[in-house]
Amino acid sequence: MRPIPLDEIRPVLATDPRWTSDGVELELEHTVVKVDEDDGRLRAVLDACDGWRNVAEIREQHGAEAGDLLVELLDTGALVDVEGLWRRFHRLSGNPPPVTRVISDEEVDALVAETFVPPSSMGDPIEVHAAPSALGRAAHRRSSALPLPEPRPLRWEQLQTLLRVAYGRGERWFSVPSGGALYPLVLHVILRKTLGPLEPGIWWYDHWRGALRLQSPGRPEVEPFLVSHPITDPLVEREEPLLAISADLSRTCRKYGARGYRFALMETGAVMQTAYLVGAELGIPIRACGGYSDAGMNRLLAHPDGVVCMLALFAGA
Repeated sequence: MRPIPLDEIRPVLATDPRWTSDGVELELEHTVVKVDEDDGRLRAVLDACDGWRNVAEIREQHGAEAGDLLVELLDTGALVDVEGLWRRFHRLSGNPPPVTRVISDEEVDALVAETFVPPSSMGDPIEVHAAPSALGRAAHRRSSALPLPEPRPLRWEQLQTLLRVAYGRGERWFSVPSGGALYPLVLHVILRKTLGPLEPGIWWYDHWRGALRLQSPGRPEVEPFLVSHPITDPLVEREEPLLAISADLSRTCRKYGARGYRFALMETGAVMQTAYLVGAELGIPIRACGGYSDAGMNRLLAHPDGVVCMLALFAGA
């Protein structure tokens, strides 16, 4: 994250406040920050932390003691600059999730069977038909790869095509849209065995140059960070490449604030779908994987603060 002068920070709460008779409790990932209410102004100070006003403005409005409180809360992580508000969403949707509700297999089946229908009345349906096209045929062949008995290893030329088409630069634009044309995604290829000229290691894909660079040599121990599942376990055992799609949220959220997190998710989805289409066209088994430890994967990829892994893709099976 870029350094921001204290007075220019536009603070927002990193969690929902829980008000008590003594003041407020702010529950973070590893601790609970408690602030006692002394003079009745605490709620007004925290309400002023709306992402629009900076520390200097809040201090001027509420006094020096309020400014000191903001500094303390910023140090604990209970307050963050508006550019870092994505951390709140990311933590709540992380793996393992801090909050969740377990649902039964029957509920899952019911969810799969559901579909959206507008609540208002509608006229008679008019069917739509797609004109024949190579893209349409690839889209309808798209599927998430299953661990079949016959291995289908990824070839070097297939990996090159997958990277260049999924997140590659053409004559003017990249293959997927990006909010503000920032292109904040970061792609890595996690190789546990040699593939073409690539030795085992973690390879960073420089999407601006269309080139792979060895970031960390040696067989990466990714297995401890993948959640065990009957479908993905056999894919993991075959040691085919794993593509990690991450996002530099410090960049996109600097321009768009918290909405930048949404744009990063959209872009990640666009890369995923394009990878699936390439897989359908070239016969490459592709399977998206969200079952991994967020913290573990970020450590494996040596991500700096502000860069987080959003999705993994098995390529080859």
